[in-house]
Amino acid sequence: MNRSGPLVLLTLALTACGASPDAAESGNYDAIDGNWTLTGRLSPQSLTPDGANTLYYERALTATSAWGPIEVDRSNGERGIGDGKTLTLNGVKHAKGYGVHAPSELKYSLAGTDNAKCVRFKAEIGLDDEVGDKGSAVFQIWGDTEKLFDSGLMTGASATKPVNVDLRGQSTFRMVVTDGGNGKSFDHADWINPTITCVPDITATVPEQTGLLQDAHGTLPLTLTNRSASFKGDLTYRVSAYQDEDAFENPRFDLETPGIRLNGAGVTTQTLSIFAPPDISVEYSNDSNPLTLPDTLVIFAHGEEVTRVPMGVYGLAQDIDIFFSDQPYDIRVGETITVQATVTVSPGGETTGPSLGISNDPDARFEPELYQVSGDGSVSKKGGTIPVRITLLRAPDPSESNEFTAYLSRSIDNFSTSSLGYPFSVRLRYVP
Repeated sequence: MNRSGPLVLLTLALTACGASPDAAESGNYDAIDGNWTLTGRLSPQSLTPDGANTLYYERALTATSAWGPIEVDRSNGERGIGDGKTLTLNGVKHAKGYGVHAPSELKYSLAGTDNAKCVRFKAEIGLDDEVGDKGSAVFQIWGDTEKLFDSGLMTGASATKPVNVDLRGQSTFRMVVTDGGNGKSFDHADWINPTITCVPDITATVPEQTGLLQDAHGTLPLTLTNRSASFKGDLTYRVSAYQDEDAFENPRFDLETPGIRLNGAGVTTQTLSIFAPPDISVEYSNDSNPLTLPDTLVIFAHGEEVTRVPMGVYGLAQDIDIFFSDQPYDIRVGETITVQATVTVSPGGETTGPSLGISNDPDARFEPELYQVSGDGSVSKKGGTIPVRITLLRAPDPSESNEFTAYLSRSIDNFSTSSLGYPFSVRLRYVP
C-alpha cells in the first residue's frame, strides 16, 4: 500500500502546556494536569480494501492523552514531543505503535475508500517497560455505542495481551485507556502495531437450487460482483455446515474449488466443483420436492469473511433396485436356503456402492410368521449380488398356497433414497 505519510500527532503543537513537571518519573505531577487533545482539521481516512491498514497512516477523528502528546512509534515518555523511548513490552521492543497516557482516547472512522468494508481491529497492549511494574490501566475498544473489548486491569507487571475485535456493523471505533480507577500515575500505555483489516465490497450469487447425485461430482455456477476497483487479490471459499452457519467442520458437501484471484472491479463467473459423498442425506418436503438445506458458501479475503450466499444444493438419490429370480425358490420347513439378490445402481457412484440389509417386511401378511429373512452386504459402485438367507418357519395353512410371496424390506447404510425401506418380495415354494 502506498501512503502519503504518518499520523501527525507528534507534529501538532501543545496548547496550554505550562511548565514541565518536576520529578515526573516518580509520578509526582505537581498538580499539573498535563491533558493533551489533538486540535486542527484533519484529512479523511484512507482505509483501503486490500487487507491490513496500519493506523500509523490513518487520521484520528479525535485524540486525547492525560500527560503529553500521543507519541507515534515511541512510549509516552513525559510532556514533551518525541521524548519517549522505543515501545517495549515485557522486554520485547516494537517499532510501530502509539504511546499514550491514561486516560486516553483515539477515535477513528471506519468509512474506507473504494467501497472498503472495515471488519477487524488487531493490536497488542500493555504498560510500557519504562514504568517497571508500576501503573495500572484498562484498555477498551468501543464501537458506535457499545464496548467491544475490555482488557481488565493491567499493570506494569502484566503480560502483553493480544486484541482481536470484530468491527462489523460499526461506523466508528475508539481506542480507550482508563486509569484503572486509582489515578493516572505511571499509566504509560502502549498500543502495538494497531491495524484495521478491510475487505472489498463483493457480492455472490448462485442458482436457487442445484441437485447433486450421491457419491458423484457436480458443478455449481458462481457469479462474483466486485465493486472495489483497487482490490487485486485472492478469494478463498469454504462451506459451512447447515446445522451451524459458522461451523466449517464436516459440511455435507465437499467443495473442491479453493478460490479465485480477482484483478479489480467487475463481474466474474466461475464454475465450482462439488462432491456429494455417498452418505449425503436425501430429504424431501411434504410435497415430495427436494428439500434444500441451508448449506452456505462463505467467501474470504485476507482471512476475513467478505460475503456469504446460500448454496441451494441438495442431494439426488442414486436409483438402487434389488431383484430375485422370477422363478420360486423351493424350501422345506426348518430349512435355511441362501439365494443371491441382484443389486443395480444407476447411474452409479464414483467411489463405492451401497451397503444393504434385507429383512422381513414388518407388515408381512402371514400370522403366525411364516418365514424369516436376513441378508446384508456391499456391492461395487455399479452393483452386484449379496447373499440372502431364508428360513421357512412353518408349513402353509391349508387355506394358504404352497407357492407364496415373501415380502421384504431393505435398509441402506451409506446411500439414502426417497424410497428407503419400500417393500419388495421373493417367490417361495413349500416342499413337504
